[in-house]
Amino acid sequence: LALHQQALEIQRATQNVRREAISLRNLGHVYNLLGQWQKALEQFDKSLSILRSIGDLNSAAFALEGRARTEQRLGDLVASKKSIEESLSLIETVRAHSGSQQLRASYLASREKAYEFYVDLLMQLDAKEAGRGYAAEALKASERGRARSFMELLNEAQVDMREGVSAELIKRERELSQLLNAKAQREIQLTARKGNRQEIDTLRKEISALEDEYQQVQAAIRKGSPAYAALTQPRPLELKEIQQQLDPNTLLLEYSLGDERSYLWVVSKDSLKTYQLPKRAEIQSVAKQVYDSLTARSVSKSLETPLQRQQRVAQADEQFRQSATELSDMILGPAGAVLGTKRIVIVADGVLQYIPFAALVNPKSAAAQPLVVEHELI
Repeated sequence: LALHQQALEIQRATQNVRREAISLRNLGHVYNLLGQWQKALEQFDKSLSILRSIGDLNSAAFALEGRARTEQRLGDLVASKKSIEESLSLIETVRAHSGSQQLRASYLASREKAYEFYVDLLMQLDAKEAGRGYAAEALKASERGRARSFMELLNEAQVDMREGVSAELIKRERELSQLLNAKAQREIQLTARKGNRQEIDTLRKEISALEDEYQQVQAAIRKGSPAYAALTQPRPLELKEIQQQLDPNTLLLEYSLGDERSYLWVVSKDSLKTYQLPKRAEIQSVAKQVYDSLTARSVSKSLETPLQRQQRVAQADEQFRQSATELSDMILGPAGAVLGTKRIVIVADGVLQYIPFAALVNPKSAAAQPLVVEHELI
């Protein structure tokens, strides 16, 4: 705390208002760690006042997230929701103006915690005020994050998503993104240093014109290639649209793992049920045991005799039965009563993407058979 306060004094002495705002934001974070919520709120508000005045959207998004977390701690969930939604809106704006698909993906990955916090907050609001649509909103937020992650996977796999799109339009979109980014950074620097007013005004006019052209280019891309637009500018489905994809004999199980709590949404043709699950670390620990015991046969150990291998595999099989039952209780148990014998569509998260759900069991089933015996799984 003392070092951050010292840093703040140095930034003020050198009249670097942007770094002053960041120092204030850092102080807010420290006060949060100390549990001094009111002091934290004051620092975040001071920081935001400066960041908004100089147009630093990225830093403002961080400060708003910090304020949202403080408001949550103070019990003001509605105010917290407003702050985190503004933060996410700024994150999306900054992401859209990143120069390349790689930069967009890496930037979004760095801000994943903000989306996770938003989902958790909405589910807390749902627990407090059931029936107000917060659970469906949380599901949509989860879907939005998955749409972004899907783009990252396509990008990492070097999938050509530009097929059928005018090369000139793609090139111009990239150029405009880079220009917008550069000019926005220049505007922030000039404003922070209280630079030439005329130059700042000229920059703002140029940015406005570039934003108009950028939107026109994106509209042309959407018109020329709806498939490319759907991948690069994904729109998550609402609850009713998801339900339209399901038949009466199908359930969607969607997971979201979090630092403090995890969640499961069970969606049917005409209903939405939600369940709170243990935190990510607890689920990861058991899921890793399941994974390790399942892959024991594919592990080769030097100097291991056939008998030793046989004993190790037998021990892994026994470990699998125990850990698979424990994991099933954790992630399927709460919803076991509604599964019946329906087809199950699973949207896993994090470490759960490494687990074959077919080998888990429905804890509510008397026979405790593998899930695949009574269910078709997708």
